[in-house]
Amino acid sequence: MNWTFDEAVEAIKWKVLEHNNHRQYVNFYQAYLTTPQQKEVGRERAYSEQQWVEIIQQNIFGMHVLVGIVEQMRESVELIQSVIDVDRELDKQFRKLDAENMNILVSSKKLVKNRSNLSTSDILAKLKEDDKFWNIFTDVVKYESHLYEFAREVHNHQYHHLKEHHGHRYNLYPD
Repeated sequence: MNWTFDEAVEAIKWKVLEHNNHRQYVNFYQAYLTTPQQKEVGRERAYSEQQWVEIIQQNIFGMHVLVGIVEQMRESVELIQSVIDVDRELDKQFRKLDAENMNILVSSKKLVKNRSNLSTSDILAKLKEDDKFWNIFTDVVKYESHLYEFAREVHNHQYHHLKEHHGHRYNLYPD
């Protein structure tokens, strides 16, 4: 959809206020970090959002989930490579994956411009101007935010563990 800046801000406000009015929270992680059986039991027992958060956290540890973080794409790609390309036979493909996902042209290290005319940072800054709305917004996304921070901590721990045990073996761009 080609929204203007103001249309995007208003659409976000409308959606957040709708969630708030129905006392619904945003937690998209639940869709892919829970098993079908967990979803079924959770619906039957009407799990609270906090219960879903605890199940997801248990799944991340108990199912040995490798956590990748978009903002730390290079580290994420190195973690993935350490699991599926132990002998580093696919270095070229992993470097390409890293370059594409980071929107960097490897040959020139030049950033590729975001194709959208809207800046997420600018939209968030605009939403933050309304203190009352921002409090509602942070409440509606509090469980997802909590899980994101948890996943980021797990990612950082996994990456530290990789470096501690393998040094620079899986660096995408070895010195």
